[in-house]
Amino acid sequence: MTLHIDARRRAMLAEMGVRVWLPMPKEAEPAALAVPAAREKAGHDAALQPTQPDHAVAAPAREAATPAPVVSAPVRQGTRPEPPVAPPPAFLRVQADPPASLPSAASQPAADASNVPVLAGLPWPALQQAASACTACALHSGRQHSVWDASAANEPDGLPRWLFVLDPPGQAENTSGQPLQGDAGRLLANMAAAVRLQPAQILRSHATRCAPAGRAATLPEVAQCAAFLRHEIALLRPQVIVALGRNAAWSLLQRTEPLGQLRGQLHRIAVPAGEAALQPVLADIPVIVSYPLDYLLRNAPAKARAWEDLCLAALHAASAPTIRA
Repeated sequence: MTLHIDARRRAMLAEMGVRVWLPMPKEAEPAALAVPAAREKAGHDAALQPTQPDHAVAAPAREAATPAPVVSAPVRQGTRPEPPVAPPPAFLRVQADPPASLPSAASQPAADASNVPVLAGLPWPALQQAASACTACALHSGRQHSVWDASAANEPDGLPRWLFVLDPPGQAENTSGQPLQGDAGRLLANMAAAVRLQPAQILRSHATRCAPAGRAATLPEVAQCAAFLRHEIALLRPQVIVALGRNAAWSLLQRTEPLGQLRGQLHRIAVPAGEAALQPVLADIPVIVSYPLDYLLRNAPAKARAWEDLCLAALHAASAPTIRA
């Protein structure tokens, strides 16, 4: 066995008067022959040279002229290599700034209303009866009442009316059959009074007619009820619509961007091809998107942004053409 002595150690031994005898290194050999040759040489050296201490190590061969190829780190036995990390889904990616312009509602796919009862031309009482008998989605299984605003059928008395479209109703609305009960209803009344709306000017509707039983409504369920909402709007002909929540916004616009990207701008109702007869009535009604009322009840700082949305709605309501029956 040979002793590995570098240049510094050889210089120190020379100063001490110790002469070091080492075999001349050979030219680098191919990798396939290097290991057997090294073993043969080690055995030959052991037979010719005096016994060295156990801690001595063999001298390395001179490095080859070309660098060795890079080899991946070995994988430990019993473990698997880490799979490549997939990029996060689009809905989890954070955008520094919202896009400069959002696609129009007409560019988004419309909801399939093929399973909803035929609603074209139905007057107000018949539309309510159709909703009460609808079995197009699973929400009907827990229905006590289909939820409609009883004051919506009243004559508008010449005052411009605002329609507030809300996320699906809860159990309180399911029991009473009237929209927006409890604290959320009181909050909306205060918001409407802040923009000087009289109670007769306030219309309320939900994204679905039936209340989900202990869960959130699914997008297909909201899609099934969207036809009722569009026909309701065609009968009510409000001056402006304020969508409070993501489901409310989707039922009108059929767009899935976050509320933060839908706020602060004017929208129009998305009308599917099968309801083209509604287009002349719905086309000019401005739609403004804001936060759901239950969120505003839990997050007081967001009320300032909701106030901005109401001011924007008031601006468009003042400039919107009056839609007559």
